[in-house]
Amino acid sequence: MLIFSSSYKANGFSKPYELSLAFSSLFYLLIGLLYLRKTLLHFFNEWTSALVLLLTVLGTNLFYYTTSEPCMSHAYSFSLIAVFIYLSIRWHKKQALKYIIAIGLISGLVVLIRPVNLLIFIFPLFYGVENLKTLKTNLLLFIKNWKQLIILATVAFLVILPQLIYWKTFTDSWVFNSYIDEHFYFGNSHVLDFLFSYRKGWLLYTPIMILSCVGLIITYAKNKKLFYPLIFLALINIYVLSCWWCWWFGGSFGMRPMIDSYGFFAISLGYFIQWVWDKKVILKAFTGLAIICLLCLNIFQTQQRRNLVIHWDSMSKDSYWTYFTTLKFKAKNDWENQEKLLLHPDYEKAIKGEDEYDFSP
Repeated sequence: MLIFSSSYKANGFSKPYELSLAFSSLFYLLIGLLYLRKTLLHFFNEWTSALVLLLTVLGTNLFYYTTSEPCMSHAYSFSLIAVFIYLSIRWHKKQALKYIIAIGLISGLVVLIRPVNLLIFIFPLFYGVENLKTLKTNLLLFIKNWKQLIILATVAFLVILPQLIYWKTFTDSWVFNSYIDEHFYFGNSHVLDFLFSYRKGWLLYTPIMILSCVGLIITYAKNKKLFYPLIFLALINIYVLSCWWCWWFGGSFGMRPMIDSYGFFAISLGYFIQWVWDKKVILKAFTGLAIICLLCLNIFQTQQRRNLVIHWDSMSKDSYWTYFTTLKFKAKNDWENQEKLLLHPDYEKAIKGEDEYDFSP
């Protein structure tokens, strides 16, 4: 019998635990990419699918949350939802029991990690819908397979049940909201700030997703059966997330909650790339150059975030452009100058659902 000894403490916080968590993030990311590839190959060739996978990882803040903050939930949610997308498509093609059980397992885990991700069910609900007639066909499909839906719900509940028992044991409540006094304010959304602000704007800090948004329009022309589930999910998800009291989601790089749904945006990104590939050489060359620039920008800004050049929650227009080409602060006055340019959030107002100030992109 081999006995291993180590100078590290077995307390859950020493280096071996840190490394294990980091590698677990990579492990689950690879699983998500494997299933996302399977999904993309339903609609695109191998080269387009490979490029979409590359852009999804290296061109977005998924890269940062896999390599720099692997203990955050987003890489795991991304992977689980990527599997969910694949299974949903498979179930629509063949209503096999194995798919519904797997969807139940994945759904339970997704909801446990981030309950708001329950919105992903918009995708299978509207998958294949291109008009009112096909919407009716979809509804009849669900009604016909109501027993399978009960099995799905039961499996998902069994996955969630241990957490409910834990809450009941230690809080005397079956459901415990650990986000005490934190709310959604659906009458006070910050969609424009969420998308474009210098503080955390999704499309500012992850600009490659602009191509994916353009791809949604192309998806409408190429595959309406995919367009409606993708556009409904994107719009509702963005609206709901922008209604969270802390619409910038605290200390982070870019709009981190959007990472979870990158599997959906990967599909529309694929349609954009496929559309460009069919155009003239000059457009392909221009788009290729733009993609390379966006990849480099994401990797550069990832390093800026690691070096705190990009502040975790207080970026402003002045701080963004003043240090746009600065990889690392080298002098003390750099930190002092940045502090003067930052625009710190007013958390006390935000948690009450009040606007902090006139915040413009």
